[in-house]
Amino acid sequence: MKACNNYTSLITTVASGAAGEGDRLRLEEHTSNCEGCAAEYVRLSSLLAAVRIEQEDPGDAYWQGYYKQIMERIDGIPSIAYSSEMQTTGSAGDVLRQRLVRLADWLVPRQRWALQLAVAALLVVAGVLLGRTFLSPVEIDPQLAENDLSSTQIQQNALEMRAHAYLGKSKTLLLGLVNFDLEEDDPSTLNFEKRRVIAGDLVREASFLQDRLSFAEHQRLRRLVADLEVILIQIANIESAYDVPEIEIVQSGVARKAILFKIDVEEMRRDDAAISTEFSNRRSAPATSSV
Repeated sequence: MKACNNYTSLITTVASGAAGEGDRLRLEEHTSNCEGCAAEYVRLSSLLAAVRIEQEDPGDAYWQGYYKQIMERIDGIPSIAYSSEMQTTGSAGDVLRQRLVRLADWLVPRQRWALQLAVAALLVVAGVLLGRTFLSPVEIDPQLAENDLSSTQIQQNALEMRAHAYLGKSKTLLLGLVNFDLEEDDPSTLNFEKRRVIAGDLVREASFLQDRLSFAEHQRLRRLVADLEVILIQIANIESAYDVPEIEIVQSGVARKAILFKIDVEEMRRDDAAISTEFSNRRSAPATSSV
């Protein structure tokens, strides 16, 4: 096992094409006798091959117009307000529009076009899915209004809180790398050694979460944790902030899988669930009467 650990960084280097002939031959010799490392090399090579697919950037004017069209379509969703108790949050359609406008405003000036391309389709899909969630009639199950939660529910809620804390830490770590300009910014400002340690801790947390996110409603969250684990392993194996090719691989992986966007969507779902729960509790609470 220790021998395999010594080859983890070498697998990434060879797969990215940054290794010399000697390192490549050394890895070939090892993988001929180690099925685990051979499978990891094939998986990472396939991932990087997809990342290297180059497409022409259509330009800022195209993306500004594209997001404008998306928001015009979202504006066509009718606004159905919650009850008077929830008026402070605004109507369902308004909440949805405000969130997606903020997300689009953040993406256009700051992210590379590759991230915009990956997010464009997801933005439309997320708008439709969240719109349906907001605009669907609220069905109250009387059993859910009971104060006593079962042991399974308590464990599930605790696990979801831990998973969302993991997403928040991962997002903070990735933002620094994604927004880092390899040509203009000083690598010493990344405090990369600390980022490697944090990435290693998050890799171990990802393994814990994937083993326990077994409920059917957790499968989307489990897939996101798995996607993040691949990115975090790459970060943990970067030896220096001056390893430009490896940092570019991380940036491309985050963009191709729209990792940050998916985390934002999960945070929206969590907030929406909290609003729905609060609304259900208020509806089911006994009315107080004054004598």
